[in-house]
Amino acid sequence: MPYLIDGETKLTETVAIMQYIARKWQPALLGENAAEVGRISMLLDKVNALKGKSTSQCYMTGDAEAIIESCRPLLAKIVECMGNSEWIAGANLTWLDFYFAELVDLLNAISDGLFHAEFPTMQAYWDRFIALPNLAEAWADDTKCMKVPFNNKMAKLCHN
Repeated sequence: MPYLIDGETKLTETVAIMQYIARKWQPALLGENAAEVGRISMLLDKVNALKGKSTSQCYMTGDAEAIIESCRPLLAKIVECMGNSEWIAGANLTWLDFYFAELVDLLNAISDGLFHAEFPTMQAYWDRFIALPNLAEAWADDTKCMKVPFNNKMAKLCHN
C-alpha cells in the first residue's frame, strides 16, 4: 500500500497522496478552474474503473486476454472523453495524468503493445508524459525510476 509521511502528515491511498503532493508543491495540478476540477473528478471515476479491471485481475486470474477484453471498452471511453486534448482532463497537465500514465504503461505491458497500436492517441499521450521536464531525466535513469514490477510477487501477471 502506498503511503506518505511528510512531517506530521501521514497518508495512505494513491489518490489522497497525489492530491496532497499537488496541493503542497504544485496546486495548478489540482485543476485551474471549477470546470477542470469537475472534469478531473469525472475522469477519476473512469480511471479507477479501468484500474480495478486491470490490476485486480493481475492478482486474481493473471489472464491477459480477459484483462484486455474487459479493459478495452473502458479505455475506449477515456480516449473518447479526451478527444484531441493533450492531457486526460484537457489542455493542462493534472495530478490525474500521473495516475493515468502509470495505468497506460501497465495496460501496454499486459497487452504487449496492443493497446498502443489500437489506441494511437495513448502512445502519443505516453510519449508526451515521459518527455515532461524532470520526468524524462528520471525515466532515462533506472537508478532514479523503477519501471517494473507493476505488481508485487503475489500477482500472477506483471510482477518479477
